[in-house]
Amino acid sequence: MDTYNTPNDIFIVEDSQKRNLTEDEIAIFNQAKNILNDNLNTNIKILYRGEKKSNLMYRLNTHSQDEIFDKLFIVGEKASNYYKDNGMNNTNSDTRDYMLDINDISNNTFSYIFNAIEDNLKNNGDESNEDNAFENYFLDENNKIFFLNRISELTDKNKLRIKDYYYAYLHTCNEIVNNFSHYTSTSLCSELAWSFTGSESNDKIMFHFILKKPYLDFAIYSRNQGHLKTLCNSINLPIYEARYDHENEISIKGGLLPHFIFGMEYIENNEKKFIVNPYLFENDYDVNNIITKGFPINEEYFEETIKTTNYNKISTVYDDGRFEQTSV
Repeated sequence: MDTYNTPNDIFIVEDSQKRNLTEDEIAIFNQAKNILNDNLNTNIKILYRGEKKSNLMYRLNTHSQDEIFDKLFIVGEKASNYYKDNGMNNTNSDTRDYMLDINDISNNTFSYIFNAIEDNLKNNGDESNEDNAFENYFLDENNKIFFLNRISELTDKNKLRIKDYYYAYLHTCNEIVNNFSHYTSTSLCSELAWSFTGSESNDKIMFHFILKKPYLDFAIYSRNQGHLKTLCNSINLPIYEARYDHENEISIKGGLLPHFIFGMEYIENNEKKFIVNPYLFENDYDVNNIITKGFPINEEYFEETIKTTNYNKISTVYDDGRFEQTSV
């Protein structure tokens, strides 16, 4: 968060038009940046997601770069399961009876998770788990009944925790769950996230996203899963180590909420620029809320804007960590 100290590099978008910050806005921006830096790794994490601008233009149904920014700060970036054209929404091709909702904890979903992990390990193995206990467990078909029985004894809250834990493992195997994922990948490493934007400089966008505590309610972090591993150990279910530890990947449930998108980095005329969330400068906004409540997104604008995009579902997140998925 120590970048973008030059006012000419920082912009906001109003009514799909980009402009430089005023002096007062620069002061507020610097105040917000200082608050984020002071709370980094104690109360929040700053996450990065690289994406191609062309992909975002399709999902948001936009025709210009500034319109992309305008819409993203209102509706955010959704998980792939929420696209209208994700390859799985055609009733003739999508016959799933699992992972139909972000809160799905059905027996079918856990059966799918076991089978998907088993199939992936058969095809690829897992060098990240040196003692092979995780691999051996899921490669033994006889363990499936035990797996399902143990999970059936849990509370709904713990079922959801376990589902998120194992599904996050599958999420690192992009091709397996990409079309119906309820998660969006981010990284703690900005350079790595930037590398996922492709080679075309004018097609690059990188989100700067604020993840607040409790992290476990909103994301799965492969290097910060103490509670989940303890839960698995307590019921004799296998644990895993980070599949791609170097990527510092964090899977965000539902997608990147606009309330916590601090800004977006992009390239224009071969120079990196930064678009800051315009709701930072709303009248009467207390910038200290940035690490707990995020930005005061206008809900009326959200309802109007989401209907103009190529999303057909959204997730609402409540303060207690509950998610609710609804159709647009």
